[in-house]
Amino acid sequence: MNIFGVTISAKNRAEVLGNIRQALSDNTFHRVTTLNPEFLLLAREDNRFRENLNQADIKTIDGGGLRVVFWLQKKPWSGRVTGGEIVDLLCHEASLNLTPTLSSSQERGKCKIGIVVREDGLSSLEEILVALRKKYPSLDCNGITIPRISISARSRLDANLEIDLQKILDCAIILCSLGAPEQEYFTESLRQNPGNIRVAVGVGGVFDILTGKIKQAPRWISKVGLEWLWRLLQQPRRFRRIFRAVVVFPYTCFIYKKKL
Repeated sequence: MNIFGVTISAKNRAEVLGNIRQALSDNTFHRVTTLNPEFLLLAREDNRFRENLNQADIKTIDGGGLRVVFWLQKKPWSGRVTGGEIVDLLCHEASLNLTPTLSSSQERGKCKIGIVVREDGLSSLEEILVALRKKYPSLDCNGITIPRISISARSRLDANLEIDLQKILDCAIILCSLGAPEQEYFTESLRQNPGNIRVAVGVGGVFDILTGKIKQAPRWISKVGLEWLWRLLQQPRRFRRIFRAVVVFPYTCFIYKKKL
């Protein structure tokens, strides 16, 4: 199906997670993007970002607000696959050392994870690494911090950043938390020189929940679709982003339903 020029497949949760697991066993680079209303509104307004999303190898639906699109197109709702679920899957696979790296010079069966965060993020790289290793004791992970000046360049990598990238190019999995749209431009840029990377995914605020900086919504709140309210109560500064996702997105879908 098509949403504002972004093509996605209506696969269910099991199929999507199966595709991601399969990507780990392939000898090629795969980028995963988690679509939500904010992404799709930006794609409608920005041709470059729309093209970027369409370049992703695997697209998942991470936003209950997309139900309105399925309803308007009279398609069965295939369900969500959240960034948290993807991180759990990849970390579980990596901690079991099920995926060998591409480099024959490294130990076969070793699957490393590279973390990419922004230097002004809510959770620091050190806090994230500690939280990951606590949850997955056998996990082999390291990471880099991207200066804000580099983030503003989006897909352009400065010389210092290219040097830092060497720290993660031997990893099979990249988990990137730079916020939208920067994380999508960054993960796509890795395709040019992927090294050992097999799966790269932007994870948004997943790490902030993992480190305890943001409390995860109770299951009942997720079931009734009020995660946005839970997030707003914890981070009032996100009001504009949440308003666009909860109000502007469904309104735009109804108004332009013939152009979805």
